[in-house]
Amino acid sequence: MTKAFSNTTIGESVLQFAALLIKSLLLLSALFVLLQQGSNAHAQEWDRGDTLKADLVSFEQVPSVLAPSHGKFEAQINDNETISFELSYANMSSAVVQAHIHFGASMTNGGVVVFLCGGNVKPPCPASGTVTGTITASDVSILPSTNVDSVIPQGIEPGNLAGLIKAIRRGDTYINVHTTNFPSGEIRGQVRIQ
Repeated sequence: MTKAFSNTTIGESVLQFAALLIKSLLLLSALFVLLQQGSNAHAQEWDRGDTLKADLVSFEQVPSVLAPSHGKFEAQINDNETISFELSYANMSSAVVQAHIHFGASMTNGGVVVFLCGGNVKPPCPASGTVTGTITASDVSILPSTNVDSVIPQGIEPGNLAGLIKAIRRGDTYINVHTTNFPSGEIRGQVRIQ
Protein backbone atom coordinates (compact mmCIF):
# COMPACT_ATOMS: atom_id res chain seq x y z
CA MET A 1 0.00 0.00 0.00
CA THR A 2 1.38 3.43 -0.89
CA LYS A 3 1.03 6.31 1.39
CA ALA A 4 -0.50 9.40 -0.20
CA PHE A 5 0.41 12.89 0.88
CA SER A 6 -2.44 14.77 2.30
CA ASN A 7 -3.16 18.42 1.66
CA THR A 8 -2.58 19.02 5.36
CA THR A 9 1.01 17.71 5.23
CA ILE A 10 1.88 19.79 2.15
CA GLY A 11 0.22 22.86 3.62
CA GLU A 12 2.12 22.46 6.89
CA SER A 13 5.42 22.13 5.00
CA VAL A 14 4.76 25.30 3.01
CA LEU A 15 3.87 27.20 6.19
CA GLN A 16 7.00 25.96 7.96
CA PHE A 17 9.16 27.00 5.00
CA ALA A 18 7.50 30.44 4.85
CA ALA A 19 8.02 30.92 8.60
CA LEU A 20 11.70 29.96 8.29
CA LEU A 21 12.14 32.36 5.36
CA ILE A 22 10.53 35.23 7.28
CA LYS A 23 12.69 34.54 10.36
CA SER A 24 15.82 34.53 8.19
CA LEU A 25 14.90 37.85 6.57
CA LEU A 26 14.17 39.42 9.96
CA LEU A 27 17.51 38.20 11.30
CA LEU A 28 19.38 39.63 8.29
CA SER A 29 17.54 42.95 8.66
CA ALA A 30 18.42 43.15 12.36
CA LEU A 31 22.06 42.36 11.58
CA PHE A 32 22.14 45.12 8.94
CA VAL A 33 20.69 47.66 11.40
CA LEU A 34 23.26 46.72 14.06
CA LEU A 35 26.14 47.05 11.61
CA GLN A 36 24.85 50.43 10.43
CA GLN A 37 24.55 51.73 14.01
CA GLY A 38 28.06 50.53 14.78
CA SER A 39 29.52 52.48 11.85
CA ASN A 40 27.58 55.62 12.86
CA ALA A 41 28.87 55.34 16.43
CA HIS A 42 32.43 55.09 15.12
CA ALA A 43 31.92 58.21 12.97
CA GLN A 44 31.01 60.21 16.10
CA GLU A 45 33.71 58.86 18.40
CA TRP A 46 35.45 62.02 19.64
CA ASP A 47 37.59 60.65 22.44
CA ARG A 48 40.38 58.85 20.64
CA GLY A 49 43.87 60.05 19.69
CA ASP A 50 44.29 61.49 16.21
CA THR A 51 47.00 62.67 13.88
CA LEU A 52 46.07 66.02 12.34
CA LYS A 53 47.30 67.90 9.28
CA ALA A 54 46.69 71.16 7.42
CA ASP A 55 48.33 72.53 4.28
CA LEU A 56 48.42 76.34 4.45
CA VAL A 57 48.16 78.49 1.32
CA SER A 58 47.02 82.04 0.59
CA PHE A 59 44.08 80.96 -1.57
CA GLU A 60 42.38 79.38 1.48
CA GLN A 61 42.05 82.83 3.11
CA VAL A 62 38.52 84.32 3.25
CA PRO A 63 38.68 86.38 1.14
CA SER A 64 41.57 84.84 -0.80
CA VAL A 65 44.89 86.66 -1.10
CA LEU A 66 47.73 86.31 -3.60
CA ALA A 67 51.01 85.60 -1.84
CA PRO A 68 53.98 83.27 -2.46
CA SER A 69 53.86 81.88 1.08
CA HIS A 70 52.97 78.36 2.14
CA GLY A 71 52.97 76.28 5.29
CA LYS A 72 52.18 73.01 6.97
CA PHE A 73 50.61 72.13 10.33
CA GLU A 74 50.91 68.69 11.91
CA ALA A 75 49.60 67.72 15.32
CA GLN A 76 48.74 64.80 17.54
CA ILE A 77 45.85 64.69 20.00
CA ASN A 78 47.43 62.93 22.96
CA ASP A 79 45.81 60.58 25.46
CA ASN A 80 46.76 62.95 28.30
CA GLU A 81 44.36 65.70 27.13
CA THR A 82 46.97 67.76 25.26
CA ILE A 83 47.76 68.48 21.61
CA SER A 84 51.40 68.40 20.40
CA PHE A 85 51.91 70.48 17.25
CA GLU A 86 54.45 71.60 14.66
CA LEU A 87 53.75 74.59 12.42
CA SER A 88 56.14 75.34 9.53
CA TYR A 89 55.90 78.16 7.00
CA ALA A 90 58.09 79.92 4.41
CA ASN A 91 58.17 82.68 1.75
CA MET A 92 56.00 85.02 3.82
CA SER A 93 55.46 88.45 2.21
CA SER A 94 56.32 90.34 5.42
CA ALA A 95 56.91 89.87 9.15
CA VAL A 96 54.75 87.20 10.80
CA VAL A 97 52.73 88.80 13.59
CA GLN A 98 50.83 85.80 14.98
CA ALA A 99 49.51 82.32 14.20
CA HIS A 100 46.36 80.73 15.60
CA ILE A 101 43.85 77.93 15.55
CA HIS A 102 40.45 79.40 14.63
CA PHE A 103 37.01 77.83 15.22
CA GLY A 104 35.35 77.96 11.81
CA ALA A 105 34.27 75.74 8.94
CA SER A 106 35.92 75.80 5.54
CA MET A 107 35.37 79.08 3.65
CA THR A 108 34.11 80.88 6.78
CA ASN A 109 35.86 83.02 9.36
CA GLY A 110 35.71 82.17 13.04
CA GLY A 111 37.14 83.25 16.34
CA VAL A 112 40.67 82.56 17.58
CA VAL A 113 40.73 79.60 19.97
CA VAL A 114 44.48 79.05 20.52
CA PHE A 115 47.57 81.16 19.85
CA LEU A 116 50.44 79.12 18.38
CA CYS A 117 52.93 82.02 18.37
CA GLY A 118 52.92 85.81 18.69
CA GLY A 119 50.10 88.10 19.63
CA ASN A 120 51.70 89.07 22.97
CA VAL A 121 50.44 85.71 24.26
CA LYS A 122 53.09 83.28 23.02
CA PRO A 123 56.74 83.81 22.03
CA PRO A 124 57.15 85.87 18.83
CA CYS A 125 56.71 84.06 15.52
CA PRO A 126 59.84 83.54 13.42
CA ALA A 127 60.06 85.16 9.96
CA SER A 128 60.03 81.63 8.53
CA GLY A 129 60.72 78.21 9.92
CA THR A 130 59.04 75.99 12.48
CA VAL A 131 57.10 76.56 15.69
CA THR A 132 56.45 73.61 18.02
CA GLY A 133 54.53 73.30 21.23
CA THR A 134 51.94 71.53 23.32
CA ILE A 135 48.41 72.89 23.71
CA THR A 136 46.75 72.43 27.09
CA ALA A 137 43.37 73.55 28.44
CA SER A 138 44.94 76.79 29.72
CA ASP A 139 45.80 77.76 26.10
CA VAL A 140 42.15 77.73 24.96
CA SER A 141 40.71 81.26 24.95
CA ILE A 142 38.12 82.15 22.32
CA LEU A 143 38.41 85.59 20.74
CA PRO A 144 35.90 86.95 18.21
CA SER A 145 36.77 86.95 14.52
CA THR A 146 37.85 90.34 13.18
CA ASN A 147 35.33 89.84 10.36
CA VAL A 148 32.33 89.41 12.68
CA ASP A 149 30.28 92.56 13.34
CA SER A 150 29.46 91.58 16.90
CA VAL A 151 30.79 89.03 19.34
CA ILE A 152 28.84 85.82 18.71
CA PRO A 153 29.39 83.07 21.27
CA GLN A 154 30.66 79.94 19.53
CA GLY A 155 30.42 77.62 22.53
CA ILE A 156 34.10 76.93 23.20
CA GLU A 157 34.70 78.65 26.51
CA PRO A 158 38.20 79.47 27.81
CA GLY A 159 39.86 76.30 29.08
CA ASN A 160 37.52 73.98 27.13
CA LEU A 161 40.12 71.79 25.42
CA ALA A 162 37.56 68.98 25.00
CA GLY A 163 35.35 71.38 23.02
CA LEU A 164 38.29 72.38 20.83
CA ILE A 165 39.16 68.72 20.20
CA LYS A 166 35.55 68.00 19.24
CA ALA A 167 35.60 70.92 16.77
CA ILE A 168 38.93 69.72 15.34
CA ARG A 169 37.61 66.20 14.81
CA ARG A 170 34.49 67.60 13.12
CA GLY A 171 36.68 69.53 10.65
CA ASP A 172 35.60 72.93 11.99
CA THR A 173 38.99 74.48 12.81
CA TYR A 174 41.68 76.07 10.69
CA ILE A 175 45.23 77.34 11.10
CA ASN A 176 45.90 80.97 10.16
CA VAL A 177 49.24 82.78 9.92
CA HIS A 178 48.94 86.60 10.02
CA THR A 179 51.55 89.03 8.66
CA THR A 180 52.10 92.78 8.57
CA ASN A 181 51.02 92.89 4.90
CA PHE A 182 47.98 90.67 5.53
CA PRO A 183 46.78 91.32 9.10
CA SER A 184 43.62 89.23 8.57
CA GLY A 185 45.82 86.31 7.53
CA GLU A 186 48.24 85.46 4.73
CA ILE A 187 48.00 81.66 4.70
CA ARG A 188 45.35 79.33 6.00
CA GLY A 189 44.55 75.62 6.06
CA GLN A 190 41.62 73.59 7.36
CA VAL A 191 42.68 71.01 9.95
CA ARG A 192 41.94 67.43 8.86
CA ILE A 193 42.32 64.05 10.53
CA GLN A 194 44.98 61.89 8.85
